[in-house]
Amino acid sequence: VKALLAQAPVLPYVQFHDAYQYFEASFNLSPIGAATAEDEESTSLGILTDLRQELAKAGPACVFARDAQQAARALPLIEGTGAHPGRLDPLGRDLAPETYTYPNLLLSVAQGYADCFATKP
Repeated sequence: VKALLAQAPVLPYVQFHDAYQYFEASFNLSPIGAATAEDEESTSLGILTDLRQELAKAGPACVFARDAQQAARALPLIEGTGAHPGRLDPLGRDLAPETYTYPNLLLSVAQGYADCFATKP
């Protein structure tokens, strides 16, 4: 995971849900913030406004979502800020059943970060 994350500089980023704290702590990642905390419906206009301002100041940045539904709800964070959409799959839905192991799940999440970090403006 460390080698994968070292392939591109870490960009400022926002995650759609604050569910990656332990992963981030283990691999020295630090988000600008999260659009939601516990309740998926808790994203307020104030939170979105604050995150949009931070993303606009950050230059190249990423906004991570888990699935198409979150990606659609994350569009206001991306549009007009210069941020790129990214996808994190914390449940391993994209992993083939025969390759579904915890190490592969961690690699899959790391690949999601690395893919967006490598995106050029």
